[in-house]
Parts: sequence; structure tokens; C-alpha cells
Amino acid sequence: MLIVNSCVMPGGGVGITESTSPNNLTLTGLTVGQKYWFSVYVNVTSTSAAPGFRIIVNDGQSGPLPSSQRVGVFFTASAVNQSITVNVNKCTVLLTDGICVPSSQFQQLRSLGLGGDFFNGSTMPIQN
Repeated sequence: MLIVNSCVMPGGGVGITESTSPNNLTLTGLTVGQKYWFSVYVNVTSTSAAPGFRIIVNDGQSGPLPSSQRVGVFFTASAVNQSITVNVNKCTVLLTDGICVPSSQFQQLRSLGLGGDFFNGSTMPIQN
């Protein structure tokens, strides 16, 4: 089986300074109505007062988070190509190492002891 990463983003990451849907981070080739797992590492690069951020994809969203960490959400695809929304509060963040796979493939990764956290390519072969 081959796991295909549907997250397309620049290798150097995507910098966010204000709440936005970045146009250089997209989720492509999705099946409408299918549940997906999206995860990205969020590095808080500068802050002032109580910083925080939240990642939103359709019906899935992370809780408000105050520091650098990997963030993941399950969501249901509503279109073949989708964007994400990043809400930031008093901070600048850099998004890197994005992954978007069907939830069933994410469960397979988990059963193999792999969270997909270090999936940094477009495909990854696994054995059933």
C-alpha cells in the first residue's frame, strides 16, 4: 500500500503573521465526504503577551494552543481541493511538515507505531 500525502506546501514552510487562509498551503486530490487527518508542525517564532493559535479545516479544528507543537485535526472533505484557516493571536508562526491522509490510512500508520509526524514527502510505502 502507498500512502499519498495530499498536503502541498513549500519545503521551507509557510509563515503566518495574521489570521488567514494561506494560498501556498493546500489540500489536494481529496474525495468529497471522506474523513481526513491533517497535521502540521506549528513553530511560534515571535510572541507578545498571551500568544495563541488555532488550525481550522472545515468541521475540524484544534483547540487554542499557546506554544510550538504539532497540531492535528480530523475533518470531512467538502471539496476536491481545500485550504486551511490559521487563526493567530499576538504571535507569528511557521507551519512545516504538513500531512493530509484519509483517516483510515492515518489509523494504519498508528497501528505501525508511526504517527505520520515525520512524513515529509509526497508518498510513503507501507506494508499491510
